[in-house]
Amino acid sequence: FDAPQGPGPVGVHAGRMFRGDTAEVGAALTARLRAALPGTMPLAEANVPAVPPALVAALCDDLVFFGEVAGEGPIDARPLMPGAGGGMTFGDWLAAPRKRPQRVLVPGFQSAMAGGLHRLPNRPGEDLFAAATDLIAAGAHTALVSRWRMGGRIASDLVAEFLGDVAAPAAAGGRRSAAESWHRAVDLVMAEQPDPAVEPRLKAAPKVALDDGTHPLLWAGYMLLDCGGGTQADEPPRPAGPQAGRPPVPAPQPRGEPR
Repeated sequence: FDAPQGPGPVGVHAGRMFRGDTAEVGAALTARLRAALPGTMPLAEANVPAVPPALVAALCDDLVFFGEVAGEGPIDARPLMPGAGGGMTFGDWLAAPRKRPQRVLVPGFQSAMAGGLHRLPNRPGEDLFAAATDLIAAGAHTALVSRWRMGGRIASDLVAEFLGDVAAPAAAGGRRSAAESWHRAVDLVMAEQPDPAVEPRLKAAPKVALDDGTHPLLWAGYMLLDCGGGTQADEPPRPAGPQAGRPPVPAPQPRGEPR
């Protein structure tokens, strides 16, 4: 795998996380990310119908797909971005050639866990695993996929803090790993006081208030995959001897003649 690149264009698809979301919700989300991450641009696939959405997204260093990604059957048929002509599915993104974006975030993915595990896939967990590995196989170095969609300000804050830190130029002590950047983002969000007015999955209740964001519902529904540092050779090196690091196996001794 290639080493992660420095900060560059961040492509954002701000679709509908929830059925009642309006275009204004997506515009506000894009504006928040633009304020936090220089170089953020909406993919706006509907404005360039002659250009495949995958080609527009492939020009970015980082991608964020804000929108509900749900469905049944093979993962490659699920749409990452809806749009004219079918938009872009996981299968479209996985197809050749290898893609440029190093980090791909899908915070609106709906796994079987989102439905209370009432309808499990043939192999439990394969939906989440297939989605994340498809993003890595297409060329990403880091993939973030949600188990259930949260939406709201906390989800956008998690994304902005994570990308802003993991793609920042290396300091004197070295660049943080993806896991360290994600832990930092969660720590910052846990210190916030959630506002039910901007969190669609939270409902205000009398005499009940969340003083901070420590409840796992707000941050525990994400799976982070990262390829680590360094590069991977086409073929792993072979040991220098017949069994390097192991004592030689003695040759079998002939048995005596049967009596």
